[in-house]
Amino acid sequence: MLVPLIWQNDYIKLDEDLKTITDRLSETGSHVESVNFISDKLDGLVVGKVLKQEKHPNADKLFVLTIDVGEEITIVTSAKNTKEGDYLIVIKSGSEINGQKIDDHDFFGIVSQGMLTSYKEIGYDDSVIEKKSKDGVIVLSGEFKPGTPAVEVLFSNTPVIEYEITPNRPDCLSIIGMARESAASFDKKITYPSLEYPTVSDKKEDYFNGIEIKSKNCKRFTGRIIKNVKVGESPQWLKNCLMLAGMRPVNNVVDITNFVMLETGQPLHAYDLETLHDRKIIVRDANEGEIIKTLDGEERKLNEEVLVISDGKEAIGLAGIMGSMDSE
Repeated sequence: MLVPLIWQNDYIKLDEDLKTITDRLSETGSHVESVNFISDKLDGLVVGKVLKQEKHPNADKLFVLTIDVGEEITIVTSAKNTKEGDYLIVIKSGSEINGQKIDDHDFFGIVSQGMLTSYKEIGYDDSVIEKKSKDGVIVLSGEFKPGTPAVEVLFSNTPVIEYEITPNRPDCLSIIGMARESAASFDKKITYPSLEYPTVSDKKEDYFNGIEIKSKNCKRFTGRIIKNVKVGESPQWLKNCLMLAGMRPVNNVVDITNFVMLETGQPLHAYDLETLHDRKIIVRDANEGEIIKTLDGEERKLNEEVLVISDGKEAIGLAGIMGSMDSE
């Protein structure tokens, strides 16, 4: 279980030093496997806003960016995922990354006063890097003050504690679960997130034909209809929390379900009502030999011991495990 302390601080703020925290949690039964930082040595890496982007006049595969980092500088890059108005992470000339000093460099007659960087270059694992930045440089979500240190925007200098959770303690398989353990260990109170949300008087039957449970292996399945949702990007803080906890950001709908799942330990999935056959959910045992293509692109042959979520026509998810490509 990966627990970024900056996320756990939302529920309990521990003023003790990191060694005291890890020692006490281990003493009280939550074995600490490791403490990791994505990167706490990003001196000279700052937020920059792209004021202008043009093709390099002397090199087809290069772009010339005028960037505000508290002052205007020129960056020459081959990255294809940037545009005017983007907020990027800039390594200014004179800085070091991975032991390499970055200096001004002449690219076919235009001097680059630093360079851009990718998530991978500063220590992120491929498995957690969002699609739009995976094959290019970091493009931040939201607006930031140019010149802001990168560690403040990415939370990359926060400790991430990895706990070994034994099978008898599923209550600890969440950020709140470990916050609760920390509160008990240090005799402090935990602050739980608010459960209030706005509702409307519409009848759910006007949108949805209900949930049926047809398996003794499922005791309870609940859902909510959420209206007026626009799929888009998540804010940077949400992406940061997911990446630090070992999950790849996808979009705001997927990300918030994953965030709450990690926060509370409750598996969640969002469905598009318009794509559900008969607009209903059926929880049932899989048919022998039934095939489902899961989100990871794998086709899986099922048997009657597997619990699935169905829309009345076909399986759209492995219950509590992974959704299908059809319900992505």
